[in-house]
Amino acid sequence: MKPVYLILIDALRHDYLCPEHTPNLYALKERSMHANVVETFAFQTRPAYFAGLEPEESGVCHLFRYAPEESPFSFLKPFRFLLRFLEKLKLDSFVRGVIRRLAARKLRKCGYEAGAEAISTERIPLTLLPFFTLAELVHTDDIDPYNGKETLFRAMRERGLSWEWIGYPRHHGNSENILQRLKAARETDLYYLHFSELDWVGHKYGPDGAEMKKALSSLDKMLGPILREAFEDKGAAVVVFGDHGMAQVQFTLDLEARLTHLPYENGKQYLMFLDSTQARFWFFDEQAEERICSLLSEISEGHILSEEERAELRIRFKDRSYGDLIFMLDEPGIIHPSYFVRSGAGPKGMHGYLPKVTENMTQILAAAPKIDPEDIGTIPMREMYPFIKNILDL
Repeated sequence: MKPVYLILIDALRHDYLCPEHTPNLYALKERSMHANVVETFAFQTRPAYFAGLEPEESGVCHLFRYAPEESPFSFLKPFRFLLRFLEKLKLDSFVRGVIRRLAARKLRKCGYEAGAEAISTERIPLTLLPFFTLAELVHTDDIDPYNGKETLFRAMRERGLSWEWIGYPRHHGNSENILQRLKAARETDLYYLHFSELDWVGHKYGPDGAEMKKALSSLDKMLGPILREAFEDKGAAVVVFGDHGMAQVQFTLDLEARLTHLPYENGKQYLMFLDSTQARFWFFDEQAEERICSLLSEISEGHILSEEERAELRIRFKDRSYGDLIFMLDEPGIIHPSYFVRSGAGPKGMHGYLPKVTENMTQILAAAPKIDPEDIGTIPMREMYPFIKNILDL
């Protein structure tokens, strides 16, 4: 079996490939089976393309989930008032570093080495950390990441096939770092490469400017030798895909400010997690729930997801992990400050919107000696999994 190159280009929007800026990838697309891909409603999309699972099937949706009984930050509970004081003194960065190391140590004691490597406080208010844990505490290619469900790597393991995982979340760094690791990698059946630059550039500068075109061109040049060696010289299969697109931010919503006049405290009568395009709420007081729902219903930039929408998006979780209520932006904008970015003007590009935002779409292209070029239209992200399995003859 010739090696397969499975290449994830973070934030590869569905319309990014063109002869001018990405001639190598565009040429690959011209001779490949390819499709536009509608992103799964999740900020953590690996279960979709590596296992064909929707969020409610994998139990993974956002980076953080509500789990006070499991939180690696539970040791902070007695220090609520001290944490508030430290935040006011602007000792935030130092304190967060100490907290992260202590939480990582706790996860390692529980056997979650992957979780320990990935754990972060982001910009979550320190007093709220004990409510949350990471949604994914093991690596996707571990033996059983999704409660007994089949994954690409489980199927490969059962057939005696091997792979090299090069990139996030195991490795951090730019494309040069990833390519250096590839050169040093052992011979194997599958090389999985994760390139992150487009995501960084899109968030910082926006998805449509000169910086993005430069990043696309640079990445395309670096991938050229890999694509030629893999497809032309070795006759290997090449699959290139994105995990989401990127939309230009058109407005900012300060949801925290909208809630400040209510007589309730985040972390007491209710709990709120501010993601970049949505806000998740958990309620511990009926009156607080009523008042907050009323306030959210008056905000024109978004709406509360209905039960019908949650069913359609496949986020009908059996527990409270991802919120009793989700408030979602309707158009490309950001909730700012959020629990990921709290200063400055906020990101200029963002993803994680409802499927109607077409800039959120990504793409997949697969080329192999046995595959005829074909545009198969638009597919949901979960269908990327059988697409990839077919390339691998699994």
